[in-house]
Amino acid sequence: MKKTILVWAVLLLGIFLTAQTGKADKPKKLNIRTAYIYQDESLLISLSDLYCSFVISPGMDDAIRIVGAEQQDFDRTIFTRGDRVYINKGADAGVRVGDRFQVVSQGGKLPDPHSVRSLGVYYRFRGEAVVTCIFPDRAVVELVNTCSPAEIGHFLVPFEKMEPVYRRKVDYLDCRLPDSGAMGRVVYLDIEQDVPREIAARGHMVAVNLGRDLVRRGDMLLFFKYVKADLPPVIVGTGIVVFPQNTNSTVKILDGGYPVEVGQHVVLLPEMDVEAAPASTEEIPILDRLKQEEQAGAASAVSEFSAELLFAIDSAELNEEATAELEKAAGFLQDKSEYMIILKGYTCGIGSEEYNLKLSQKRVETVREFMKSRLNIGDEFFDTHYYGESEAEFDNSVEAQRRLNRRVSLKIMAK
Repeated sequence: MKKTILVWAVLLLGIFLTAQTGKADKPKKLNIRTAYIYQDESLLISLSDLYCSFVISPGMDDAIRIVGAEQQDFDRTIFTRGDRVYINKGADAGVRVGDRFQVVSQGGKLPDPHSVRSLGVYYRFRGEAVVTCIFPDRAVVELVNTCSPAEIGHFLVPFEKMEPVYRRKVDYLDCRLPDSGAMGRVVYLDIEQDVPREIAARGHMVAVNLGRDLVRRGDMLLFFKYVKADLPPVIVGTGIVVFPQNTNSTVKILDGGYPVEVGQHVVLLPEMDVEAAPASTEEIPILDRLKQEEQAGAASAVSEFSAELLFAIDSAELNEEATAELEKAAGFLQDKSEYMIILKGYTCGIGSEEYNLKLSQKRVETVREFMKSRLNIGDEFFDTHYYGESEAEFDNSVEAQRRLNRRVSLKIMAK
């Protein structure tokens, strides 16, 4: 009897160990959609958003103004990157060579359409300027990194270095509104080619009547509307606070199923909603699991691979150096069962912004197609971004550095 029991115990133990081995050897499928929602490095507020947006503010110091330009002899009235203009302050006012400023244009006062109070004055950031020559009561500044033309009469404020915002992107899947005390309305849609918008969509900037006493930069908002008074609210989309002011905040629309319009409602998404865990039927993605494992102090097998793939000017073709780096990346992934390949494309400042944006997209697609063919994988393993010239890391005025902006940044998170 004892021998029979022992035989059955050995058999059952063998079956259990075989099942566990098969389970360990089976490649784990990564839910890329969830990983995109929960990954830590989503660029939600870019430098372009920070330096080329608008604010509605009680006022700004407009003492330093553009009063002329070298190109006025050619009947030019607007000026862009590389142009030199004159300002009405110089050494006597403390201006020094190398000082950096932001160029700002001023609009009119904007009322809150839902109350009798004023929101403030409209100001638009148009780019940067650096002082190149100084006189007692005048100075010459060169326009750099301009996002829209500067004109005589625009004013300059000291340049403030700001950091882009990376955080977890949110897909709000609940049909009900979050329980939050911070609620307001959309009060302004930004202009497009000097014409006020009637609707706004993903990537556009709007203003909401929630001030800095209620929200801060990086906070997530939910847009919603009521179709009829006796029906539940309709979720419109999500946004992120870029510039909180006294009476309002500039908000970037992230995504949504409906256009955003003046009068629609907004509510602050509490942090717990932003950080919500995925449904129990979904596997926790690798990028989120890495963070959990590190916090728990467990040994982590997650590793990274990074490379900067340089391209020739006006080209999206892989050269020998870039191809060699991609072969290294493929070798890195040979024994990995879970991974995400993050590609970010850039260009230098030569050419138009629209052309450069498309060129950076082509560069990313070239790298992606190479990796797909080399590894025999699909699009679901890639997280792609393209910025054109807007997120340049290196100085575009010097060719030795400008060439470093013609690149695709490759990062792999794998396990």
